Amino acid sequence: MKANNKFKGFSEDGSAKILTELETRKRLINMARNLGGPTAEHDVKIILDKYDRALKKCTSNEERTCIKHAGIAEIHKYFGFAGNLVVGGKELIPAAKNHTIDGKAIKEDLIPNIKK
Repeated sequence: MKANNKFKGFSEDGSAKILTELETRKRLINMARNLGGPTAEHDVKIILDKYDRALKKCTSNEERTCIKHAGIAEIHKYFGFAGNLVVGGKELIPAAKNHTIDGKAIKEDLIPNIKK
């Protein structure tokens, strides 16, 4: 029996689904709210707004790509992920070697900046 992956970022045929920017933002904000409450949700919105403002001032596609990568990396670090971050086939953040179990990357405490 095939698992229902509909709500896990998979398409109907079970292959990975590429989310739109709006879907990705909603999921990040919901994840922050679920893990750290309203404060974490607010923090993620501030990070997204900061990079939105920077993108409005861009003058080239190269600059736009760099700013997008910086925003993705900041969100990645905010949630405390220790695994590598790959975007478009390019590794932005290598896996932290001290955060592995049997060579597999693991997450740190999910939101270290929030008191639980």
